[in-house]
Amino acid sequence: MKSIFHLFALATLLMVVACKPSSQSASHPEGIVLNLQITGLPDSTLMEICLGATGQPESPLQSCLLVDGKAQFSFDVEGPRMYYISAAGTYGLMPVVMDKGQEATLTAQAATESRSGSDKPFVRYTDQQVSGTSLQEEFIRRRVDRDALDKDFQAFQQLTDKEEKAKAEKAFFAKVDSTFKATFRASADSWWGPMLVLHSYSYISEQNAEEYNYFTDEVKESYYGRLLHDKIWPPSMEGKQVPDFRFTNHADGRQMSLKVALAGKKYLLLDFWASWCKPCRKEIPNILNLYKKYHGKGFEVVSISADSSEAAWKKALDEEQLPWYNDRDGNQGICTLYKVQYYPTLYLLDASGRVVAKDLRGEELAAKLAELFQ
Repeated sequence: MKSIFHLFALATLLMVVACKPSSQSASHPEGIVLNLQITGLPDSTLMEICLGATGQPESPLQSCLLVDGKAQFSFDVEGPRMYYISAAGTYGLMPVVMDKGQEATLTAQAATESRSGSDKPFVRYTDQQVSGTSLQEEFIRRRVDRDALDKDFQAFQQLTDKEEKAKAEKAFFAKVDSTFKATFRASADSWWGPMLVLHSYSYISEQNAEEYNYFTDEVKESYYGRLLHDKIWPPSMEGKQVPDFRFTNHADGRQMSLKVALAGKKYLLLDFWASWCKPCRKEIPNILNLYKKYHGKGFEVVSISADSSEAAWKKALDEEQLPWYNDRDGNQGICTLYKVQYYPTLYLLDASGRVVAKDLRGEELAAKLAELFQ
């Protein structure tokens, strides 16, 4: 989600006014009101609320400044939804489930931690309590009991005998798999089912078809059912125009845009990667060979890193010696704009910025470029 670190006085005033309690409340049939009472964060901390359990990064629906530890979100909604609440520019979040016409209060204690290698602090929220929405209580009842699984994990980690530990580890992950599937199937006749799948997994693919197929037809047509379907079987991107964005080329500090990078080129590979992503690093030699082979014929590459650590990104650039355009997403929101949920994500674009192919790697990418440049 997009972070805001510097607020001008006027922007701050407008932000606070926009989030003051309004006439929309629990009596408003189309709206929700969520009151925050957070201890441990300084006044003027910018709190954000975004849609949760969508399987992709989401921009904030609303942002509010904490005043005496309090803030309030208030906006219209279409139905029962999960929301993630967090402090802008940090990791760590609080999930809340609400529906139309509800006013709820979220209380929590927050502690900010610095983590090595991260460009953003982590906020740990404890003692979370939500009153005013029965959906939150239902969510707690329906969700996977991660605390119980964590105890099982810690138990087998303490084993010292290698053979015994290996057996315990295998049994643990089998239990995790069965626990998650049983949780989803217990909600197979409700929108809770696909929502819990989306909330529980950070990566969703065709391997999750088993969970999806267990849901009723009505549930598959629900808001979260449709989201889950499109994560398992993404709609084809071929022929679609991708959005333009601005970036700064690392090598020379030049202010660029995708449109500028495309100018005079026949095809461009837009590469979303990260220094810690092994498949990304493994693919780099292939892209480098193709770049050398076709760059003079009108082939370009733009790589956008998802690294949270600028130092790790620069170290990888030094190691890989990438000759094409490079920038780190950081807080620019480029990965969010493209709804990137895994790495590498690769878009092969034509001169107009339309998608020719997506996620081609290795021999498939080489074969496609040979076909295009024949």
